[in-house]
Amino acid sequence: MGIIDSNIDLNAYRIFYVVAKYESFTKAAEELYVSQPAISYSIKKLEEELNTKLFIRLNKGIKLTDSGEKLKLYVEIALNNIIAGYKVLTETQQQLSGEINIGIHSNIGIFLLPKIIKKFSEKYPNAKINIYNSTTKEMKEMFNNHQIDILILHFPIFDSDNKDIYEEKILTCESCFFGIKKYYDSFLLQNNQNIVFKFPLLLPIKGFTTSKSLEKVFKKYNLVLSSNIYSYTTEMLVSLVKNGIGIGWTIKNCIQEELDNNQLYEIPIDMELPKIEFSIAYNKNTINKTSLEFANYIIKEIK
Repeated sequence: MGIIDSNIDLNAYRIFYVVAKYESFTKAAEELYVSQPAISYSIKKLEEELNTKLFIRLNKGIKLTDSGEKLKLYVEIALNNIIAGYKVLTETQQQLSGEINIGIHSNIGIFLLPKIIKKFSEKYPNAKINIYNSTTKEMKEMFNNHQIDILILHFPIFDSDNKDIYEEKILTCESCFFGIKKYYDSFLLQNNQNIVFKFPLLLPIKGFTTSKSLEKVFKKYNLVLSSNIYSYTTEMLVSLVKNGIGIGWTIKNCIQEELDNNQLYEIPIDMELPKIEFSIAYNKNTINKTSLEFANYIIKEIK
């Protein structure tokens, strides 16, 4: 059954989604500018049509049933697809005032995006930019649901067999161990490469692409990588190192300014540390013009 020859009331599903979003008939009525009885009638009719309960009526409000949760997921994807299509077709190339939703890890975002966004915003002041930081899995799910237009993550992001996805490697970053001056001086004074492993190590959370790459290097040298402190974000890790808690490991670009200003020091360990690759990806079929211009701008600026 196609959408054209069906009797599906798309507005009923829009109403359902807003009710599900707030878990409230009252708030949904306020957002949609219709009466609460009209909202209740629409939901009742939809439940009868689907022959299932979508909400549980409680003393204080309502709650989605399991069926309601499933339906909400499908409706959300459908609405995001409609919004993505709207963005693509309503933008003008001259104005470029659309919305850009970027998914990027903080460790690369803090050194890559600020200067690029500044230049892009000066050229296209009406463009709206939203930056999302989360796990790779969550950001890829948001990308697939058209909540994110551009991903900048560890290479490769997607399977190369997906013809709808454009992906290009844009950056290869060196990594390093680093610390405050007392650790740097101790390292040089000892003149022993293994001394770095006697210092407290501060590392990224296990399981991340970056931490896995370092683990591989340690195995190559028959060493075990371990720490008492693991950090989810690079910002927190750098802050801990600055406070003299230990030696950290991260992408060198993230701390280049601190290295240049002698706030932090690279520990020159004689080990071939991993290089971290990043790529940019977007869906060629659904990306709006402003986001496409921004993606191309990033590629041009980096290269």
